[in-house]
Amino acid sequence: SNLFLDKMLLKISSVFLALLLWIAINGEPQSETRFKVRLQYLNLPSQIELVDSPTNSVDVQLRASSSILRRLNSSEISAAINLATARVGKGVYSITPSNIEVPFGVRVTNVTPSAVQLNLQSTVSKKIKVHPRIIGMVTDGYQLESVALDPDQVVMEGPGASVTAVTQVFTDNIDLTGRSTSFAMRVPLVVDGGVVRFPNGRWVDVKVVIRLLDTQLDQQEVIP
Repeated sequence: SNLFLDKMLLKISSVFLALLLWIAINGEPQSETRFKVRLQYLNLPSQIELVDSPTNSVDVQLRASSSILRRLNSSEISAAINLATARVGKGVYSITPSNIEVPFGVRVTNVTPSAVQLNLQSTVSKKIKVHPRIIGMVTDGYQLESVALDPDQVVMEGPGASVTAVTQVFTDNIDLTGRSTSFAMRVPLVVDGGVVRFPNGRWVDVKVVIRLLDTQLDQQEVIP
């Protein structure tokens, strides 16, 4: 039928044009160049963490016609390792030309490094008590009576080794220097070492009560 012939002609024309384009590209003198490309880690399974600051870029050697290379931009090149089937533990993952995406007419001839070692750990969480970090002294004649935190315990999560290593969580500095009245403030949490997250938020509310010393007149409480 005419419809069948039209489709066949369209397919033949497409193949012919592609062949002409291939001849035009490959008929030009070939050159090589190198690009530094950001290495992405894709499809990491849930509840698995990538730790130890893995390699974040690769050097890619490319071959193409001179005219293509003159127009080529690093934004047109991408490098990625698919971690969809990765398992917990240390392992070596190859980086080959198949991990690099380039425009039509460009060929990847070399990738450096050709492999990376990754450390994958299970995500764990735990509840931990928050400690106020007090600095400075109240004004002479006054005393610090109490410091209340809300919440006083938080949930922390991250790579297993990092979470295990954290035994205490503190607030940022609560400075009492020159204070003579009670006050409230909102402060962030601080972790000494370890790459961890706080899924319910990294801030706590602090209420500090400051009173006159017992030796002062009527032991009068200072009201905020």
